[in-house]
Amino acid sequence: MNQTDHKVPLCQQVWEDDTPPLVSINCAAFNHSEFIQATLEGFLCQETNFKVEILIHDDASTDGTSEIIRSYEDRFPGIIHGIYQSVNQYSKGNKPSRINRDRSKGKYIALCEGDDYWTDPQKLQIQVDFLEAHPDLSLCYHSVVISDGRFVENFSRDKDVRFSFVDSLRLKQGSTLSMVYRRMLLDETFQNLIVGLPIGDWPLEAYLLTKGDGYYFSAPMGFYRKHHSGQTMLAGFRRKSIQTKMVFLSRLLKVKGVSKRFPMIMYILLNYFRLVRLKLNG
Repeated sequence: MNQTDHKVPLCQQVWEDDTPPLVSINCAAFNHSEFIQATLEGFLCQETNFKVEILIHDDASTDGTSEIIRSYEDRFPGIIHGIYQSVNQYSKGNKPSRINRDRSKGKYIALCEGDDYWTDPQKLQIQVDFLEAHPDLSLCYHSVVISDGRFVENFSRDKDVRFSFVDSLRLKQGSTLSMVYRRMLLDETFQNLIVGLPIGDWPLEAYLLTKGDGYYFSAPMGFYRKHHSGQTMLAGFRRKSIQTKMVFLSRLLKVKGVSKRFPMIMYILLNYFRLVRLKLNG
């Protein structure tokens, strides 16, 4: 298969072995047996005119998640590439996202964890085409539908919008399962900035936006699950989120050129997060 205007579902694509992927899908899974099949099907139904690799890291699941992933890898060995840990790496401070990123070959990385899934088969093609046409952008998001098992909410903006680093300082700009970004923008500086941080999605967004603006598509193209074992539902998440932002901004201020590009606003926000942390601890 050659890269043309003709779009084919990933599950039907056949490429020469030496064809490099344009996109690496990075998926972290842990005890997601209820959800992982929908996640994988959402990947495989993507219709693209470029090669995609699906990289899945199973972090020593005990509920049968790894067996489900292996069954899909057996069926699609040229597309799905799993890592199956025998010891949980996250508990040892080794982030699955870093493990997947280090083996990625794509120009772009698309993120989706094993308890979420994509609903639009054109999602990857839309986002990659847009980034290819706008080389000044570092990442893009799209709207997602959110569910906690009781109700569903369409989490969407009224229109497509471009956003900047300053916007991210006020509010995280999108859901991680919808992010596609340029792999080469992440360097060792970023890895040093996030050492020891409990949460990595906002620092990833913020750092990428120091390299170029982002873009948000208002059309919903994914489904985000809120459930009792999800990270945002765990006790202490808000406290960890504020701590992460405070530490990350403190470190980012020391990166050459960053404080000059965003004078005063970083210091103001850093002091704000410190006050909020004192209030939470009080």
